[in-house]
Amino acid sequence: MGTKQWIVTRSDPYVGDYRVWGEPGCSAQNLGVGTVTESGLDTCKNFGDIVKAVNLTNVVDGCTFFVYSEIHCEGIRESIKKGSGCGNAIDVVWSSYQFTCDPIVPGN
Repeated sequence: MGTKQWIVTRSDPYVGDYRVWGEPGCSAQNLGVGTVTESGLDTCKNFGDIVKAVNLTNVVDGCTFFVYSEIHCEGIRESIKKGSGCGNAIDVVWSSYQFTCDPIVPGN
């Protein structure tokens, strides 16, 4: 009796994960984790909660995670880097976000 192996392909490749918090410092009021896939690139999304801190937990190379102080990706913009700790400016509520990725150049 053998085992069957299944190969699962993603039709919408993974880009990154982030965690949001309701208080500055990434330690209080954990609001959860969000995941972005390729279909969500270059698309502005509103958080929907009062977000005062953001932590980028993972992102593929060549991609950047931006948070904005206003809905529709307007107002103050901050780039959140993987491993940079907690992204939170003083007295800023993050209202929206966007993932962008560098274009893939053939041969690189």
